[in-house]
Amino acid sequence: MKSIPIYLTLLFLALSACKNHKAPKKENKDYGDFEISSYTPDTLYRFCGNELQLLPKNTTDQYSYFVRGAKLKAQPNDPMTFWIEPYKEKITLHVIKNENDTSYLSYISINIPDPILSKKAVGDSIDISAIQPDKKILKLLPNDCEYLFRYHGGLQSKLRFHKEEVPDRMPAVFRKNYEGEMVPTRLNTRE
Repeated sequence: MKSIPIYLTLLFLALSACKNHKAPKKENKDYGDFEISSYTPDTLYRFCGNELQLLPKNTTDQYSYFVRGAKLKAQPNDPMTFWIEPYKEKITLHVIKNENDTSYLSYISINIPDPILSKKAVGDSIDISAIQPDKKILKLLPNDCEYLFRYHGGLQSKLRFHKEEVPDRMPAVFRKNYEGEMVPTRLNTRE
């Protein structure tokens, strides 16, 4: 019976930590007949999966859409929710209502910050990984912030070297995007 108060204390601490963790909040932007809900209403991140949701004000209206300057991927279970993956700086989302009224929404795309090296001593070795330094990006784009090294023919999230054998140059770094594709990236060596 002595373990119950300890269990309740641990449960209380865990729940308190969850309450203090703030998930990113989507913002809605009004365009008259519909709203667009997204984490970043005017800016999209280049070569990343930016999730947007079209919210019609009249549920009888039919909508379709296409995009210029980006790749568009609709979610199969919810056609009003989609990802835009910009590959150009300026993106135009064309929203077509009832097959004739078209709205043109403009976005600017920016690159996410380059990853930095994280080094951790483990005995006489050093573990090296690439991490996203911007905590906001980690929350907004969790499926676009996994970094892997190409090393000895494979992809590894962490490299371990003896502390006296750390190479002068790091192997190539790739970012795994929201679709599981490997996108070449470079390390930020200025920090």
